[in-house]
Amino acid sequence: MQWHAGRSSSYTYEIAYSYSVGGKTYRSNQVNFSFDRSGPGSSIAKAYVEKYPVGSQVVVYYKTDEPAFSVLEPTVTGNTSKELATAIAVFIISVALCIGLLYIYSSRKEVPMPNTVETMQPR
Repeated sequence: MQWHAGRSSSYTYEIAYSYSVGGKTYRSNQVNFSFDRSGPGSSIAKAYVEKYPVGSQVVVYYKTDEPAFSVLEPTVTGNTSKELATAIAVFIISVALCIGLLYIYSSRKEVPMPNTVETMQPR
């Protein structure tokens, strides 16, 4: 667990583990599907460090067709769900804007140009 000071203080944690699948050893540090391992308080970092002490045996969840992809907790935690909701909202708004622009563009009426050609007569 590390403490970082700056404009605001934050704590980060690093949980590293190794596991074997089919005689091959893999290493990872992905605890769950959260992107952020830092926070303003030390309680989350301390909880993970206490939950996974150095040298302890852990259950590792991995993709059977891609064993290098693994987590200790197959859940979405922290701000990940908020990040996903924000991404979905931005996508929906973008699609709505595109549909609106297509509607406006397709409903424009073309103004016909006059078909008259003026010729100049010599004087």
